[in-house]
Amino acid sequence: MYSRPTYDELWSYFGSADKLPQASASPLQLSSLLDSSEASNTEIEALIQSDPALTASILKAASSAAYGRTKPVTTIREAVMVLGFRAIRYLAVALWTTALLTETQHDSHFDPKRFANNGVFIGTLAAKLFNQSDEAKASGWTTEEMYAAGILSNIPIGLISLMAPGLYNELYTVAQAKECSLEVVFNAMYGKPLNSLGVHAMTVLGIPEAFIHAQGHLDHPESAEEIAAPVHILAYSKLQADYCGFGVSDWEIEFSSSDPLWTDDTDVLSTVDAIAKSLNPKELEKSA
Repeated sequence: MYSRPTYDELWSYFGSADKLPQASASPLQLSSLLDSSEASNTEIEALIQSDPALTASILKAASSAAYGRTKPVTTIREAVMVLGFRAIRYLAVALWTTALLTETQHDSHFDPKRFANNGVFIGTLAAKLFNQSDEAKASGWTTEEMYAAGILSNIPIGLISLMAPGLYNELYTVAQAKECSLEVVFNAMYGKPLNSLGVHAMTVLGIPEAFIHAQGHLDHPESAEEIAAPVHILAYSKLQADYCGFGVSDWEIEFSSSDPLWTDDTDVLSTVDAIAKSLNPKELEKSA
């Protein structure tokens, strides 16, 4: 019989390396290797090539139209040259996390394909808005980091489904009836933001600090200080995903934002609308 876990029990689940799901260690090893000033191109290429899924994803990213390619990249060496070490590091971590949550068996209403597509939507939209914002670019972040942060933004939802499927189903049922997000229902049930559990788990999983910091401020972007502008973009992109039918759940959620960063800028809003319409669900499924 289902018994709703307490917040303290959830905190324990999310902070336990033994209870958190495990996936290929290659992307995190790659992240660590790229942080090392002594890493050689040969070592980096060998580590990427040791993981077929990572190899395929990085080749696809390097061949993307976003990088101005007229023909596909076919070797890891070329991909490293096209993307650069920093971009590969963050893309690898985002890909690892998506695999962690979509390749594991779920016993709940969780839809892995929608979850992956949601990350692609948020990441794509966030990256495009980032490129239009001088304030966001002044934070020191890059387009690739914004894309990766978008993919990582819904880690808490995926982990709830894996580690507390009964709770996920309860959140899902209530949110569906109220036509709101699962995060809103969680906050109402526990009086605490779901993001706090995400920060706890991301720390244990070894996610880079920049993404942990962003996750912890999604509910209040203005408090993120030096990265407030990128976090504003992430929070806004998450709202747009729900509103445009690209949320984790299969119902549209009424869009509401009192954030002056967006509500007073009709040019940005029209750009967002155009981006949302251009992202075809079938194309997103291919990207997942």
